[in-house]
Amino acid sequence: MVVGWICLIIGLLGIILPIIPGIPFLIVGLALLSTEHRWVRSLLIWTKRKLGRWWPSKIQIPPLRRKPSRADDEAPR
Repeated sequence: MVVGWICLIIGLLGIILPIIPGIPFLIVGLALLSTEHRWVRSLLIWTKRKLGRWWPSKIQIPPLRRKPSRADDEAPR
């Protein structure tokens, strides 16, 4: 998760600074964070739709991890 946030920050800096390629870092950061945060996954899907044919075919959107609920923790007796 830390690497995802670092890539996202570098990507945002890359939009401002001309030396750093911002878009690849943003996509990688979003892909890494999309397994943990539903809003990031939605943003990544929106980005994929906007980029269309320019979206790299090797980058797949990972599934969202299902967090266990309290009902799963308590076994029926």
